[in-house]
Amino acid sequence: MMYVKKLRARDIEKYNKEWFELYTNYQMYDDRVVKVFKIQNDKMYMEHLQNGILLSEIERLRLLPYTTRRFIFEQMIQIYTNQFYFKHKLLRDEQVFIHADYWLKNLIYTNDRVVLIDPDSFLVTSIGNQYIRFSKFVDSVNILQYKLF
Repeated sequence: MMYVKKLRARDIEKYNKEWFELYTNYQMYDDRVVKVFKIQNDKMYMEHLQNGILLSEIERLRLLPYTTRRFIFEQMIQIYTNQFYFKHKLLRDEQVFIHADYWLKNLIYTNDRVVLIDPDSFLVTSIGNQYIRFSKFVDSVNILQYKLF
């Protein structure tokens, strides 16, 4: 089953051949990102994740066993930090291909794995760029640590 996301008209040019090559290579590098199969016109075709729990759904996560909650917490941190190690010929040394909206509502626990969704938030930037909001990641870590354990 496939999920189709309509892209914003102002952003369509961003999702060009180079972006798709980077994302395709990134999903091979880290399979904890939602799979994107193709981009056509103003639509992104991706894997459909069913029966999952968004990491923002704290009360549902609290019902899971401790070991599962710890696994989710560890995965959330690893997925984020893993982005900084990805290298590709289309990236200069100072650039990263990173999810610019990394927070609990864009992570889902499904089929015993944590998956980063909202792939159109991935962009090429430098670590010092304002689009990388470390605060969303840090806030997400703090929320899960405080509310899950």
